[in-house]
Amino acid sequence: RVDWAHRTLSAQGKSYTVLSRTAPCGSDWSGRPHRIAHHVVVEPQERAAAGPAWVLSRFAGFCESVPAAEERGAGPALPQGDELPRPAIGWKAAGFDSGWAGVVAQALLDAPNGVVCVVVPDEVDALPLALDVLALIPTDKRWLVTFSTRFQRLPAGGRCQLRFLRAGASGVRAMLAEPGVRAIEGARGVSAGDGAAAAASREGRLVEPSIRAAPSLRVNPVLPSAPVLEDSTRFEVHGAPPPRA
Repeated sequence: RVDWAHRTLSAQGKSYTVLSRTAPCGSDWSGRPHRIAHHVVVEPQERAAAGPAWVLSRFAGFCESVPAAEERGAGPALPQGDELPRPAIGWKAAGFDSGWAGVVAQALLDAPNGVVCVVVPDEVDALPLALDVLALIPTDKRWLVTFSTRFQRLPAGGRCQLRFLRAGASGVRAMLAEPGVRAIEGARGVSAGDGAAAAASREGRLVEPSIRAAPSLRVNPVLPSAPVLEDSTRFEVHGAPPPRA
């Protein structure tokens, strides 16, 4: 299986956007399988409006085998483009109710700094699921969503918000039990309900957060204003009386 990820890593006070592809790559002398991981650091001007999952699905420059060691003059050219909101076809093709993509998208919008774990069967390709979720999120928030189609523990300074977990993998229950984790288990034949997010996913509309922003606690000073006088009210100004002798 090929695994995909969009993560942010911090090093020496700077944050980096990294797209990753990890795939099978032959076997060693003992017959054990090799895997090759290719990581691409994305500059801000290279971020396509369609989002990181879309770039991963369309970029053809990932290495299929171990390349020769060399220093290249320029990095690869990443695809550019946008994607309008659309129905969640990837979830439907995998046998799920397409409304689940909207439920996941809303969970990400409600808690931008939280963690959302989605448990799926081992054979499911999770990249189309991530594509559907990000298509339902506003363009300016798509690159803020980090994800992994096969989550592994992060290094120090790493961030991964949307984590697809395999139902049969070891340690899944422990991850779901971590404080602050929103867990969503994908089960075929189970409805995502009739909520606004699920309906938006089925119809191909942007999902809105269910939690409204907290009201501002800033206090604006109220300055005393002059009294409001009716038009019929008039004042005559007289000079000060002369001083007494």
